[in-house]
Amino acid sequence: MNATATAGPSTRPAAAYLDLARRTVETITRRITAIAETLEAAGADRDRAITAATAHVLATMATEPPSAFGAYVRAAALLELEVGA
Repeated sequence: MNATATAGPSTRPAAAYLDLARRTVETITRRITAIAETLEAAGADRDRAITAATAHVLATMATEPPSAFGAYVRAAALLELEVGA
């Protein structure tokens, strides 16, 4: 994706969408990591801690407005397209 191109009808540059997508995914990743590290510190197996933390964050996101979860899904998809390009 060309950083000077525009994404959709908006005038926001594609680079701005990519930056927003990265920040969105990083926020979720940080939440999962923090919970997993807490569980590990309490003696949980690393893989189980990551699984439990991921399940917790996704369950929490499921209770948020659809636009919040949709923003994460769109951000992840956009980053996947960028990496695959």
